[in-house]
Amino acid sequence: MTATIAFFNALERLPKYLEIEALNGIDSGIEKLNQHIPVTDVGIAVHICDHVDIDEGVSGIAYCADSLNLRIHPDSPAIHTDLADRVSRLTIHEIHHVLRIRSCGVRDWTAGEVLALEGLALACEEFLGFEASPVSGGISDARLEVLFDRIAPNLHTPKSDWQWIYENDQESNAKFAVLYRMGYRLVQQWLSQTGNNPISAISTPYREILSARF
Repeated sequence: MTATIAFFNALERLPKYLEIEALNGIDSGIEKLNQHIPVTDVGIAVHICDHVDIDEGVSGIAYCADSLNLRIHPDSPAIHTDLADRVSRLTIHEIHHVLRIRSCGVRDWTAGEVLALEGLALACEEFLGFEASPVSGGISDARLEVLFDRIAPNLHTPKSDWQWIYENDQESNAKFAVLYRMGYRLVQQWLSQTGNNPISAISTPYREILSARF
């Protein structure tokens, strides 16, 4: 079994043609990944809900080693532009998380693992043909160095003070959490140094990936 998809649109808040477009996007993302790595036994639940940034229109979360959730805001103007491509990219990102969690057996979430996880998923989007994500840029090198210095003592201990990486960076006016920028930069450095790609590296321990910088 490749993937089990449950699309929850019982109230039909999302027009049928957009539901079909979203499903096509999921299929496209799985197909792109399957060209490089088998995507098997993955459950995908799609919910139509308001718990999404209305400017973005779509979001996702990978819960564990076998399932993920995609969310679509039915009132977002953004979903009327290239919804299939947006969902395809999101599917790739979240399935990469699922496969990494599965292959690495992640139990205790450290800052180091979170940075590697998000950085690899962002790099995977590009590897499979998408342009660089907006969440991977927008912070200067100087600001990134400050953030790297701040996180360095707290990379490996789950209970240490690193949750701030989930917050928006007010100093640089970054709209999205700084963990994406940090993770993307760390992963790109490591991929450049080693010649790996974000799919061949899917089971690489985060300590090895972060060795490019720390």
